[in-house]
Amino acid sequence: MGMTYTYENAKYDVDKLSEEGQQVFKILAVAQRKAEELDLKHTLAQAAVIAMHQKMQTYLKDTALIPNEEFDPPVN
Repeated sequence: MGMTYTYENAKYDVDKLSEEGQQVFKILAVAQRKAEELDLKHTLAQAAVIAMHQKMQTYLKDTALIPNEEFDPPVN
């Protein structure tokens, strides 16, 4: 038995499906892998943002601080 597909607690032998069913399975597998890669890239990007925020704090200095009365909040 080669590749299997599980759906609603049942397992299917993909090699025994029609050729079209096997192609759909392959596309599904690629799509699943791409989604997992994107999830990993998203997690890595989030970690990089957090690290850069932490690093940025080491460069902050009082002489660069804008007084509250001069600060314009961002417009949504």
